[in-house]
Amino acid sequence: MSWLELSRRRVGALVLSGLVAACGGTERRAAPPSPPPTAPPPPTAARAEASWVAELAFAGGKWTVTYRFPTPQRAVLFDTAHGDYRRNHWSAEQSGVSLESLHGLDGMFFEAPTSTVRLSVEVPSEPTEGTLAFIPFSDGSHAIWGGQLALLTIEDRAAAEALEGDLRRWHGEQPPVEIRATSERPLLGPDGPGATLSGRAQEGGGPFFYTGPIDDPELILDRGLPGWVRDAFEEQMPRVRATLEAAWSERLEPPQLMLAWGGGAGPWSNRGRAEGRQIAMLIAGADYLERSDARFADLVWFFAHEWTHRHQFVADGDGDAWMIEGFADTLATDVLVRVGLWGKGDLERRYWSVARECARLLAGRRLSESKGRIAYVCGDLVGVALMAVLPDHDLPALWKAARTAAGGRVTRATLLQAARERGAAEDGVTIIDDFVSGLRDDTDRAIRDMLEGAKLDPSYRDGSLSSMAFPHLR
Repeated sequence: MSWLELSRRRVGALVLSGLVAACGGTERRAAPPSPPPTAPPPPTAARAEASWVAELAFAGGKWTVTYRFPTPQRAVLFDTAHGDYRRNHWSAEQSGVSLESLHGLDGMFFEAPTSTVRLSVEVPSEPTEGTLAFIPFSDGSHAIWGGQLALLTIEDRAAAEALEGDLRRWHGEQPPVEIRATSERPLLGPDGPGATLSGRAQEGGGPFFYTGPIDDPELILDRGLPGWVRDAFEEQMPRVRATLEAAWSERLEPPQLMLAWGGGAGPWSNRGRAEGRQIAMLIAGADYLERSDARFADLVWFFAHEWTHRHQFVADGDGDAWMIEGFADTLATDVLVRVGLWGKGDLERRYWSVARECARLLAGRRLSESKGRIAYVCGDLVGVALMAVLPDHDLPALWKAARTAAGGRVTRATLLQAARERGAAEDGVTIIDDFVSGLRDDTDRAIRDMLEGAKLDPSYRDGSLSSMAFPHLR
């Protein structure tokens, strides 16, 4: 993502899940290589079974977490890391339990096999490193991220120490942790408000649970936000949703949006995360104290990008990173134009930057095999090129056609075949395919060839892309 510092620092889930579903300006970490086929099986003493439970309760200004394991454990690792957050804000409420960080991996270690452990969690006064463990609101309310409760099995402390922080050596399991949340204050989860809410933490993901005043369960806006931000957000977000639903020709369950204010001191900052239908963000900085259309467009772009993923995944499609993230970038940018926040000049400035970054990152790599930042910027250029070669310029319709043809999983082959079937010229499809699968040193030339092949009429100044046509916006 080009603007946002949305961070998802998953130390365990990346090993198994590869693609990260939430987006970030601190780019997503690519998955480490998979263990070799000869890797030993998980130790039987730590085998995951059903009904791992985390009882999450808020009272007296702090949270307690009570884990209940189906079989006694000698140790478990947490699936996410947040710097010193657990060391400074978590504590065990019983003896024989230690919370430690071993080479950057947080874990719980027990003197004797343990089935139940109760922990206290203080709400930090400052945002955590990596993924935000809490989204703090200016009135003292907050949303706690359930994904921080996800666990990895490990045989014992010695086995955790032997990893030396390298999860490629880890051969345990990631059991789903069923969360049961309660609070002495009003409580809101992805399914709405309630006295007791549930969710699941697994593979570095999990829902937000907000505790505080609830005026609208679908839109939690910090009461301390600058007035213009509140007004513009309330005005534009229904238009963004309507624009995406029109583009995809489908209606989804309404998103649950949370926007918190971190204050006007210091530099501009946007940090957030999407979990299912929940999209939560913490914004801060002096740039927001006075109306800024550019900053607001950045904010809307993030929500549009994340909500595009909901449409992409509505039938469990899980295509390659350059398709998922790149096309979400393309369509989020398209939304900004369609709701009137951006014009052609903004588009040209964006794609000048995107083309430069893609050229730098793509050298010596194949886009078809790439994850992380390269998938966003280079995939965005592919999305624009595909929109141009399609007679109807309809990227959502192309995605849906490819998803249907593939039985739910969009692949490069089904995507490009769907483009042909929808009338795209063969020469345009071929040059896009070459760009995605090819390995080139002259990446600027490869980008230019693709844009010219897609009839986007790119113009260059001093070796950099200065303008191009956007036929889908005519």
